Amino acid sequence: MIEKYKTVRGHGFFEMVERKSRFLGHCAYAETEDAALAFIEEISKKHYTANHNCFCYRVLLENEICRQSDDGEPSKTAGLPMLNVLQGEDIRNCVIVVTRYFGGIHLGTGGLVRSYGGCAKQALLAAGILERILCKRLTLTLDYTMAGKIEYEIIRSGHVIENTVYTDCVEYTVLAETKLAAGFVKRVEDISQGTAGIFEGEEVYRENKNI
Repeated sequence: MIEKYKTVRGHGFFEMVERKSRFLGHCAYAETEDAALAFIEEISKKHYTANHNCFCYRVLLENEICRQSDDGEPSKTAGLPMLNVLQGEDIRNCVIVVTRYFGGIHLGTGGLVRSYGGCAKQALLAAGILERILCKRLTLTLDYTMAGKIEYEIIRSGHVIENTVYTDCVEYTVLAETKLAAGFVKRVEDISQGTAGIFEGEEVYRENKNI
């Protein structure tokens, strides 16, 4: 699995007018090709009277699929500039549709490239960018006398406490970055002098919005 990747937070929208042509950019999260195609169909149906509904998507973390369409615009003037935005920002699991209502003035090849690429970039920024980091979910069971030291170590190491349960002991559920998990487990064992109960669960992605 990929250790970390950038994607979008949600649905982004941007509208612009270039020499009387109206461009509407929609950006959304999509993990699979089916999800991307469903979003494209939704936007295309909504704007079925538009002259063009151009799109691009980049989905699947393993065996990645990238697709783009000019939807009737001159070759490589719409879909490819949009896809270049995703690849240039290294955004994965994302789909963008840019709709054009023709205003009667031809923009030329360069104008189309700038308009479609620019609209796609602004829709992407409107959606917001975050990073997803592959983590190991760890359950730590501790005596209360050890809890403060272990919690300090969790925070110092940059890991995330997902949940805390207080009973006759303290149970932390921690999301530790996978590549650092083994070292963290060793430190917990050392700090607790082997008294901590440690259960290693599944791998999950956690979101880092501070990028």
